[in-house]
Amino acid sequence: MNLDRLYNVSDVREASRKRLPKGIFEFIDRGAEDDEAVAHNREALRRIKARPRALIDVSQRNCEAIMLGERFSMPMAIAPTGAAGLVWYQGEMELAKAAAATGIPFTIATRSMSSLEDIVALGGTLWYQLYVFTDRAQTWKLIDRVAASGAKALLVTADVPVQPNREFNRRNGYTFPFKATPRSVIDMLRHPRWLIDVIGKYQRTTGIPQYEKMPEYAENLSFEDIRELRRRWP
Repeated sequence: MNLDRLYNVSDVREASRKRLPKGIFEFIDRGAEDDEAVAHNREALRRIKARPRALIDVSQRNCEAIMLGERFSMPMAIAPTGAAGLVWYQGEMELAKAAAATGIPFTIATRSMSSLEDIVALGGTLWYQLYVFTDRAQTWKLIDRVAASGAKALLVTADVPVQPNREFNRRNGYTFPFKATPRSVIDMLRHPRWLIDVIGKYQRTTGIPQYEKMPEYAENLSFEDIRELRRRWP
């Protein structure tokens, strides 16, 4: 993939659509059910307008911003990207390296395919995205592990009390944890470059990555849990 010829997000999306198996591409590109929330979010972003200001010296520009008490090169962070390891070989590790080099935070996903400790070892500012589990004791145990790793902030996902209904995943033959189906195997075989560059490298090195096994997400998350998380977080 020649990144020098990708000039905007639309170019990157189209290149990804061609390179990746349909099941993996749609896992990234789509939302749940009829994609209503995705459409609403895009429309909300389109309504944001920039107000131009002329005759102002912009020869010296600085995009630095303070987020959560720390200064970064720009007001951006890499969001949780648990499936990045299926898009690119050790994709999460590469994203963490890029974030550190750019001077912005990288957010480790609860359902990461790379271990927390391996990502932390790369350096840079790391945040951690947390799903609260039904078994709160398991949640507190995970919190202790994250705090000990040196992660700077805890980002609690509060809007997923139940698993999203990703109908297209089932249509494409992709479920998590992944189990090969005739449809998903055919889909992957149709993308030999991805198969060689991603799956082939895993087969020659560490084996196919899997999500860490996690307990069920809590369906009764409340402000009381947030207070307890605040009390336990350093």
